Amino acid sequence: MRLANIDAEVFAATLKQYPVTEVSSAYVNDKMLEMLSAYDQDACCKEELLKCCEMTVDALEAFADREATLINRYQIAARKRDLTSEEKSELMAIQLNSDSALSKACAAALRGDSDMASALRASLDEEARTTLGSWPIGRFFA
Repeated sequence: MRLANIDAEVFAATLKQYPVTEVSSAYVNDKMLEMLSAYDQDACCKEELLKCCEMTVDALEAFADREATLINRYQIAARKRDLTSEEKSELMAIQLNSDSALSKACAAALRGDSDMASALRASLDEEARTTLGSWPIGRFFA
């Protein structure tokens, strides 16, 4: 038997009562990644978890760079549906223009460009590859 106590409405009210701050943003981001991992492990409240993740990305937007925000937003969306051509275009822009090989790799994976995602992942140093492998976005790499 699996139990869960996730309610997106309560979560939204809690975010309003206790807004994310610069100090708490890294912790909150880690918790969002844990929720995505729980979703990927077939949590019993999957849809509620994704709603909470969407709210968390919105709450973190002021404290994260645009690339990280888009990648997180689109990895949530990709769990629910196929990405739109506009979303894929924004990811292509990250892939082409980012200074971060990690962001480029994530963008390629979310776009479904598995060859490029694999090549970019292979270009990362061992520490970055290990980090990437620990993130929920890793499921999008072929």
